[in-house]
Amino acid sequence: MEANHNNRASNISRYPCLSHNHQLCENHKEIRMKRTLFIIVALGLVSCTFSGVYLEAPSSRNSESAMMDDIQACITEASIARQLSISEKSLIEGRETSRFFKYGRPVITPSGNPALYQSLFPQPTIPAADLYAVCLLNRGYQWAEI
Repeated sequence: MEANHNNRASNISRYPCLSHNHQLCENHKEIRMKRTLFIIVALGLVSCTFSGVYLEAPSSRNSESAMMDDIQACITEASIARQLSISEKSLIEGRETSRFFKYGRPVITPSGNPALYQSLFPQPTIPAADLYAVCLLNRGYQWAEI
């Protein structure tokens, strides 16, 4: 009988909702929800952070306003669908250019350079993103990493 009582007490400490104490059960549920939310938020932050790969502007275009002008011009140019040439595909160097955009907006570094965001999950190919990257590369931007 003593062993059975100790076993039940051990289970209640590990699984408070087995007890008849409603408050203890609610606290346990709240702690589990907070842990789950923390994990979801942490995964979200990891998946959305800047990957360290960006396009560095040429020295003649490295002001924030000049880079924003280039970004806007290349977004406009990329909106006209066309096939990339073989030489244009080689400029991309196999990078996942769809990561230049998050929720339809261009991703930029704190200094204003176009950047790829980091994600744990593969992104679908977006032909306009390839055109956007090629446009910037044709304007003298170079692949860089932090």
